[in-house]
Amino acid sequence: MSSKSIIKEKQLEDNEVKILGLVSKSPIHKLAWLINNQFDWNIERVGDIIIVDDRYKKILFNTSDKVVENTGIHFPLCSYVNQGDWYEVDLIKNKVDSIVFNQELKNFDYLILIHGIFKYLPSGFLKEIKSFPQIQMAAEISIKKIKDQSLLLSYK
Repeated sequence: MSSKSIIKEKQLEDNEVKILGLVSKSPIHKLAWLINNQFDWNIERVGDIIIVDDRYKKILFNTSDKVVENTGIHFPLCSYVNQGDWYEVDLIKNKVDSIVFNQELKNFDYLILIHGIFKYLPSGFLKEIKSFPQIQMAAEISIKKIKDQSLLLSYK
């Protein structure tokens, strides 16, 4: 008699994460600086998300300052944790050269993922982001519209 183990895939809910897509040609450090100045945060580079193969079978997270050569595509990741208000903000570069981190969101250059309790987020967050002259477009994306959430669950 063989036993089967059933593993339920975790799905993100709208009340667990907010996703914003940004279109901008600015480098990630400049966007982080703009957001930090606007919201009095401290978004900083924490490492790279490394995709080892193009089918996303293996994902690594590199927090060291050393660049790991020949290990795949490196997508820069900046992060900020607001411990007092219980939320975390990640800024991910979605496109490196012609490679896209999340194919379903390929029209966006950057992704902002916000995890936590949203009632403490600055009011008008999306409106403020849209007002930056370096941002050509910003939109909130419903997590329910993303079919493959595995990358958004496993990058950290």
